[in-house]
Amino acid sequence: AVRARLGTPNYMAPEQVRGSAPTPAADVYALGCIAYRMLSNELPYPFDNPNTVAAAHLAAPVPVLERADLPASLKPLVERMLAKEPESRPTMDEVMHTFALLA
Repeated sequence: AVRARLGTPNYMAPEQVRGSAPTPAADVYALGCIAYRMLSNELPYPFDNPNTVAAAHLAAPVPVLERADLPASLKPLVERMLAKEPESRPTMDEVMHTFALLA
């Protein structure tokens, strides 16, 4: 059976694009997309076509934050949050711990 893709294409984890059930790792990915947008003022994959966005989530390189004024721990955290493979992403506890250290 083919599972319907539910979600906003700009924030969907690669596994969701493939039709897998969402997991906490997909939430970390979506939060990584939000953080990337907040810090760069653009989406990680800024395409107009939802299918192109979905394809980018699957295969395009993880975008790099090009800001020099970010705390040293923030840039690699966001990049890890946007990892293509769920097991390569930090846990939400790790994300919250790093954010707390930045506060």
